[in-house]
Amino acid sequence: MSLRRIIACIGISMTFALGLHAQSANNNTPDELRAWVQQFKKIEVASVIDEQESSWTLFEDQLEKSFYIDFDSFNLNLKEVLVKNIRGDVIYRKKVYELPVDSIYEVSFSDYPPGFYTIEVHSFINVFSKSIELF
Repeated sequence: MSLRRIIACIGISMTFALGLHAQSANNNTPDELRAWVQQFKKIEVASVIDEQESSWTLFEDQLEKSFYIDFDSFNLNLKEVLVKNIRGDVIYRKKVYELPVDSIYEVSFSDYPPGFYTIEVHSFINVFSKSIELF
């Protein structure tokens, strides 16, 4: 693991969590859901991967211990999402190449203990990551 990763401790109110679930239940389109999400605090945290800076959008639902990745912030097709623990072991892997490029993807940490984790988003040509700390 790179020592130059930036740890993001992110907070969004319970209103966001409950509202996101309600908006999803209303069968809103991805564009409508994205517009609704934009009214809340947007997190832009840069991580250094192979000497390249990347910036992408990540939202946290503290109540559910989930993170939401806005695929539209990448502007390219994505291959998979991985979560690694502090030792670098892959503890979650999901292929996402069949999902629409404007998806908002949920990664749940409800089954994981507090600690440091890295969320990696792989495209077909690059890897983007953010380090997080669960409390």
